[in-house]
Amino acid sequence: MDNSPFNEMVKSKLGVYVYALLDPRIKAAIRERIFYVGKGTANRAFNYAKIARAIDDTPGSYNPT
Repeated sequence: MDNSPFNEMVKSKLGVYVYALLDPRIKAAIRERIFYVGKGTANRAFNYAKIARAIDDTPGSYNPT
């Protein structure tokens, strides 16, 4: 999996987007692996993914609110 942030051209074309973070440790359907859905611009999705990996190794324990 490539965790490189979007380059400037992609950020300018993308605008606002919706993203979902999945827990790769859970072996189930995608909808059961989603632990966060957010709306972002620029590299917001990458920032949340980085925070989520750093916080806890327990599946489903991340809640950014």
